[in-house]
Amino acid sequence: MINFHLYRSANDKYLTYVLAFYEQSFPVDERRKISKMLELIENEPRFHVHALFNDEELIGFFNYWDLGEFLYVEHFAIDPMKRGKNLGSEVLQSFVEKAGKPVILEVERPEDPIKERRISFYQRHGFHLSQKPYIQPTYEEGQKSVPMYLMEYGGNLLENNFGMVKQKIYSTVYGVTEE
Repeated sequence: MINFHLYRSANDKYLTYVLAFYEQSFPVDERRKISKMLELIENEPRFHVHALFNDEELIGFFNYWDLGEFLYVEHFAIDPMKRGKNLGSEVLQSFVEKAGKPVILEVERPEDPIKERRISFYQRHGFHLSQKPYIQPTYEEGQKSVPMYLMEYGGNLLENNFGMVKQKIYSTVYGVTEE
């Protein structure tokens, strides 16, 4: 059974694993510094970081923002040694069932087979791809912005109010007004 363990302290058990896995799983241009992540965990109530467990086994992590009208999934990764067992599907399904509002996430544009598979994974779980122009702003000075697409589950915010969604993500998550 999949369990989500929420972190609210930098001293929490397993957080070292989650942060190391975060750094290994995402390119430098697609993540913030660990010090900023720790600051958000302790001081930003809209930001949620979870260790993921299958029964008692640590299998990955999941973080998201509650942005009022929707939840924005920032990062989600299953340990490569645990993949191929439908754990990512179970995590995602559990999350969207409990969300109670639309769920938005960024995906890299389908420029290679791995990125295409990632989009297909989300589509199999009910997410819809918006191909409207979207650039992931930088997290830190010296990083590059990344061309992405947004995907949505459980609503039609991207179709009807893309500008509001983009503005909320930009201002809250990245601290910018426009990329």
